Amino acid sequence: MKHILLLTGLALGLAGAATAHAESGKKQASAMDLSNYAAEVAQNPKNATAYRTMAALPDWVKTGRGTSSPTRPITISGKRYLVGHICEPHNCAQNQMDVLFAEDGKKAWGLVSTHVGKTLYQLPLGDPDEALMTALLASYHAENPDEGKP
Repeated sequence: MKHILLLTGLALGLAGAATAHAESGKKQASAMDLSNYAAEVAQNPKNATAYRTMAALPDWVKTGRGTSSPTRPITISGKRYLVGHICEPHNCAQNQMDVLFAEDGKKAWGLVSTHVGKTLYQLPLGDPDEALMTALLASYHAENPDEGKP
């Protein structure tokens, strides 16, 4: 009888320890909640509006309305394009975009250039390949000939 009580007590003790360990694991799991990952935080309703606002392009980029120069035709890898330059109204020195249009009008690529202080940040749009990116950068430098000069 002593052995049965001892085994019962041991079983209850192990069950209690297992439950305590499981509870401890739950606490650790909640500390490592998936909401701690950036993608989850961005999708959380609490943060979603702020994230969309942060990720949105400025209106002058989305609409193509800004100060601009005439487009010019260029040929890249045997295909014809129009290349042009647009900048944010009243803020051309800080915010610019160079754009390529496919001749058939079905595709466009851009390079948004923003100065913050003396630092230039550039964001390609439309997933340009290397040849198109080279043309966009050439357009930027043609419009900003003194860029990088002392």
